Amino acid sequence: MLFITYATLIVALLTSLCLAYVANRYRQVKEHDEVFADLLESIAAIAKETYRDFKEQSELKIVLIDKNCEPVRAYPTDSGLDLKARLDHEVVLQPYECLTVPVGIAIELPPGYEGQIRPRSGWSKAGLLAVYGTVDNGYRGELMVTLCNVVKTPHVIRPYDRIAQLVVAPVHIPKLVYVTTLSETERGSHGFGSTGVS
Repeated sequence: MLFITYATLIVALLTSLCLAYVANRYRQVKEHDEVFADLLESIAAIAKETYRDFKEQSELKIVLIDKNCEPVRAYPTDSGLDLKARLDHEVVLQPYECLTVPVGIAIELPPGYEGQIRPRSGWSKAGLLAVYGTVDNGYRGELMVTLCNVVKTPHVIRPYDRIAQLVVAPVHIPKLVYVTTLSETERGSHGFGSTGVS
């Protein structure tokens, strides 16, 4: 009888120890899981915010003032979007004459970017140049392109002709610091034509 009592006590003790161990391990695992869950939640929040920022950085929002002026890329990897002339009739640009033409869109650039108006090679070859221009990040009006005929023959511009291209590029806006001297360089103040032409 005494043996059975001791055996029962030993079993009870071992059972208690086992239950205590399991309870302790459960608590540790639970705490570990909670920490791990918090870590995953933090990582997910950071990833979501990063994706949102990346998406905003990757979006050029366009309002079509004229549905026929949707800008296009000739090829998917082209950097420039072709802009179309929003005209209701043909315009003849006389030799050495300039004209400002609306292109039927307004845009919202992603943060940290500017728009650059550039000429198209085909028109440039023929002597009709789109003047380089800058679209500031905060501008929300219709984009305009200034065309100049630099040859002796007239040019005809038809409604929705592709007259220029828009390139979206990052821009750095530095802090302005006014000083009295600048660092010295080998070139120094040698400017226009100082290096020759050949």
